Amino acid sequence: MRRIANRFVSAIFGALAFLSTPGITAQAAAPQPTPSTIAEKKSFDHAALARTAIDNHIRPSYRALADAMASLVAATDAYCADPTPQARSALENAFANGVRARARIEHLRFGPMKARNRADRFAYWPDRRGLGRRQVRRALARKKPGIDDPAKLAGMSVALQGLTALEVVLHAKVAREGPSGRLTPLACTYARAIAGNLSAMAVAVRDAWEDKSGIAAQLVRPGPDQPIWRAADEVTLELMQTYVMGMAAVRDMKIERPLGGEEGARGVLAEYRTSELGRAALRSALEGLHEFYAKGGFRDALGQHHPARQRQTDGGFAAAFRELDQLSQPISRAVD
Repeated sequence: MRRIANRFVSAIFGALAFLSTPGITAQAAAPQPTPSTIAEKKSFDHAALARTAIDNHIRPSYRALADAMASLVAATDAYCADPTPQARSALENAFANGVRARARIEHLRFGPMKARNRADRFAYWPDRRGLGRRQVRRALARKKPGIDDPAKLAGMSVALQGLTALEVVLHAKVAREGPSGRLTPLACTYARAIAGNLSAMAVAVRDAWEDKSGIAAQLVRPGPDQPIWRAADEVTLELMQTYVMGMAAVRDMKIERPLGGEEGARGVLAEYRTSELGRAALRSALEGLHEFYAKGGFRDALGQHHPARQRQTDGGFAAAFRELDQLSQPISRAVD
């Protein structure tokens, strides 16, 4: 599996090709990117890049996330009202769609998703020592007060709140009712609270991006009176760093750790290993990053300044998706 991981990593580096392109980028691979040629290039339209990213990627992605969480609420309510096998299947599908929708925006950790610790509340991962899973099981076993209330749940440990917590609720033995395998009444109310909390967060983030005087306006029209971005090049650097850190997270956390980095393959570190949705989450994360690059303005800008780098970046994404297609089993079991 180390060989697969290495090929994935090589593909990821190819998708980061534009970082060294004169006239198009900054030193964004550094922890704190510093202005480089794109930031200094007076002819570059920073506001246009921000508008393109917002309109073509950020807003549509958060709308899709809010829709997916609303569907998850509906499926959870339906199952708890009538826990038939068909309702359980619909709930599992809604959960999988929620995982995919969240993975597509994982890289967008600034702004409203960063506020109130929403990114970690949405999914507590990586969970290297299984702390979150143990917290969820313990909350169910001890009937922790408040886990059946979305408002109260929102103030609890991040490990108890998100999609990763819901995965445990849907599959843990402590959440099941005898031979039937149905969720216990407490597990059902907890699942409904998690879904409700996730939906509330998704709507809040979506609405914040839709607000014409909110963060979108700050990105398009930065200035000395703005709280975060005071110059146009700072916005471009923010967007570039978002892309770079997103790619790095895919490489380090979703690929190298479970499939085999320096410490060897460890399937236990795979994301969503119980529901076997790690591969789906990886693909959706790559798709979200590719859309950010291809539709968010970076690909067009790269083509104007350095077509060869554009082709190399395109090739890196194509190679990454090809490697992913070679994985015919869940990531947690692909290491065996």
